[in-house]
Amino acid sequence: MHRFLFVFFLITIAFIFSNKKVVVTKLEGLNYIVLKFYDEKISLLNQIKQRHTDQANTIKIFQENDYKYEKNLISYASLESKYNNIKAFVNTDKPDTNNIKIAKVLSLKNLYKYSRYWLSYEKDDDSIDGLITNNFAAGIVKYQDGRPLALLNHDEKANYGVFVGPNKALGITQGMGYNDNIVVKFIPVWSKINIGDEVITNGLDDIFFEGLKVGVVTKILDNNINHLEVEVKTYAPTLVQKYYYVY
Repeated sequence: MHRFLFVFFLITIAFIFSNKKVVVTKLEGLNYIVLKFYDEKISLLNQIKQRHTDQANTIKIFQENDYKYEKNLISYASLESKYNNIKAFVNTDKPDTNNIKIAKVLSLKNLYKYSRYWLSYEKDDDSIDGLITNNFAAGIVKYQDGRPLALLNHDEKANYGVFVGPNKALGITQGMGYNDNIVVKFIPVWSKINIGDEVITNGLDDIFFEGLKVGVVTKILDNNINHLEVEVKTYAPTLVQKYYYVY
């Protein structure tokens, strides 16, 4: 009886160990499948992450290239504008005189005064110079606050001597301020002036040389009984140019 129980015990132990081995083997197989599944998923996620990173880097590169391209466009537009200004100036006929300088407009002197501009050129005395564009009288240049200041024709203080009409009646220009035209004052009362007469510089004040065109008479005014006054439409553009000649 005892022998039978002992044998039964041994058989039971052997069966348990045998099944455990099978279970362990099956569990190991299951673990391998699970681990392989998760490895594949992790690998896929890493690939997606890497792809996303690559796309983000590509987008960043494209954005940087866009910024560089936009910056280059702005630089190109600026250079093109400067080139066009210089081209227009160079293609202008230079006045027939050797005493000429080139001046670049820097800025407005006053935001509310569109007839006065600071210039960039060497001037170290208080003489008054003539401002020229397109072979037309455009105004004068004064030395103010240690800098050259341009006063365009329509400025009320842009005064210089002129001849009016074929008989060369003497007069002095003055800008109207509120108008693009100018007035020529102090013309002798005996002078014969007609609408359409041409006005040129007389050179007597040494601001301009004689014969530079100013404009044409558009109206004869009766503002003064002691001398004649006429309104003149100027040839020079009223809008400021980027460059001028200075005499």
